[in-house]
Formats: sequence, structure tokens, C-alpha cells
Amino acid sequence: MGGLNFNHFKLEANFCDGIDKVCKQCKNLQSQCICNIPLEVKNRDSYTLWINSQKRKGKDITLCGIFYEEKSTMQKILKKIKKTLACGGSLKVDKKGYLLEFQGKHLEILKKLLKKESFYFNK
Repeated sequence: MGGLNFNHFKLEANFCDGIDKVCKQCKNLQSQCICNIPLEVKNRDSYTLWINSQKRKGKDITLCGIFYEEKSTMQKILKKIKKTLACGGSLKVDKKGYLLEFQGKHLEILKKLLKKESFYFNK
């Protein structure tokens, strides 16, 4: 009696139930996720930016957008402006493009810096 041979059996689970999970970055379902969708890139003279300040949790923030640039370009611009303004800031992804968010009220200075980078603004 050689005993039982179980080498040809394979025990593994294959779970594929088709449930859509929530994306951790954009909080949408993964089937509707906007994180990895390539955004439209336009020339700087073909669109205008808006800028405004708001209060969140009792603190001032400055929002500027919508940028139709590549992500690497936007990260370089963000780093340069944060260093000039000496404040914190972040790059937010919108459905159409990118938004810049800065801590504090920096409307006029931010507008000047972005005009130097050849961006155009709404009045």
C-alpha cells in the first residue's frame, strides 16, 4: 500500500465577484475613477484661469484653476510658487484639469507669478 497521492489536487481560491471598489484618492467607484484618466492638454493662450479665496475650517485658502497642462509641468509650477510665497499648497485633480490650492490669501501675488508664466486670467 503506497498511501494516497494528493499531488494532482490544487487548492486555491479565485474570487471574482465583480463588486466595484471605491478609489482611495477620488472616492468614486473604480469604474468611474478619474485618477488615471489622461487629462486634456491645451496651449496656455487657449484658456483662461480663475482665482479666488475661501475659508475652510477657519483658515484662508487661495484656489486657482483650471489648468490644462501635464502633471509634471504643474508640479514644477507648484513647487516654484510655494517657494516664492513661503506657504503650503497642493495640486488637486478636477474632472477637466488641475487646480492649485494654497494656504493663505495670495490673490494678487499669485496672479503676478502666473502671468509671468504666460497664463491668462478672467477679470
